[in-house]
Amino acid sequence: MRVRMLAAVVGLAGLSTALMGAIPAGAGPSGDQDAFCEGVVDVSLLFNKIDEEPTAKQQRKLDGYLGTIEDNAPAELADQVQTAVTGAREGNFEDANVTAAVTAVDEWVAENCGYTVVDVTAADFTFEGIPESLDTGVTLFRFTNEGAELHEIGIARIKGDESVEEILELPEEEADSKVQFVGGSFAAQGETRFLYTKLKKAGTYGAVCFLPVGSTSEEAIETADGPPHFVEGMFAEFEVAKG
Repeated sequence: MRVRMLAAVVGLAGLSTALMGAIPAGAGPSGDQDAFCEGVVDVSLLFNKIDEEPTAKQQRKLDGYLGTIEDNAPAELADQVQTAVTGAREGNFEDANVTAAVTAVDEWVAENCGYTVVDVTAADFTFEGIPESLDTGVTLFRFTNEGAELHEIGIARIKGDESVEEILELPEEEADSKVQFVGGSFAAQGETRFLYTKLKKAGTYGAVCFLPVGSTSEEAIETADGPPHFVEGMFAEFEVAKG
């Protein structure tokens, strides 16, 4: 889990560009809200399962999901969806206009699709806003970084009876064998990003930031020699109950 989260911080934007470029050109919005909501969730959940490159099967799924998103964009969101898609096709996914469009899509989904939304604030070095319990189902974590460093949020289900703190004290390989990775996201200073999850099973879950102290930029992650943020207290535990 730790390796996957660190890789996501430096590589997710480029991967997103490559995958979203597969959307067929020329589609137009038809405004099926349920299909649009489900398409955005499906794409986001699939991203959580991809390591570096999608398999052929994953690529086929992405093509279908992404086509559904574009075909069913709500009328009031059509421009933002098209900006995001066009930016991805042109390879400028980190363009400010494209980033703003993606955020607008996420905010629309959070406000209109009926999913559980959890507002989480990252500071140096804490998570604020993670509730003690949640129900199973689709949950969006709206992750805002108010700290002086980059922060990430990695969500995992604990398979056994250990606490998050006990898991974090184990050697990495052993710790990874005791959790099921659910998803992760990161945000630079002042940014808000969304993490889409589907909490399928009841049990104990953890939220953790693995970035090293000194991660003031993406480039700094590679040379920062401080302890992981979780050593400074940046982790949380919550229960998921059958909804």
